[in-house]
Amino acid sequence: MELKLKQLNFCPECGSEGLAQKSNKLNCDTCGFGLYINVAATASLIFKCRDQVLMTERGRDPAKGKYDFPGGFVELDESLEEALERELQEELNYRPEGYRYFSSSPNRYPYGGIEYNLCDAYFLLELTDQPELMAGDDVKAFA
Repeated sequence: MELKLKQLNFCPECGSEGLAQKSNKLNCDTCGFGLYINVAATASLIFKCRDQVLMTERGRDPAKGKYDFPGGFVELDESLEEALERELQEELNYRPEGYRYFSSSPNRYPYGGIEYNLCDAYFLLELTDQPELMAGDDVKAFA
């Protein structure tokens, strides 16, 4: 994992130049300060309605106009499930019930000149009829 964080040329603790990267940690050889760079978590929902899967069209960059599963980043002090329910409420005005954990995978997310490492968690909701949804937040449309 190469971080390429040009913004962190100086140690936030002592101001020395030249942080060294060792695995997922930046270290200062002068004062011993260490900064771990860990993955960010996301939670998304796979809506399966009979033989169709619902996707959302991104209304903003990155990847504006492309389709993905509804969901988003997990905030501080929030569980995967709480993040999923909050994101679905924001993006589709929908409160999911009866979903279950499906899978997870590593991913990368470019934003503001930095490529973030993610762990995407996917949940599955199988329905017989598509619920009433309304695009909101950063969702332009759904199909």
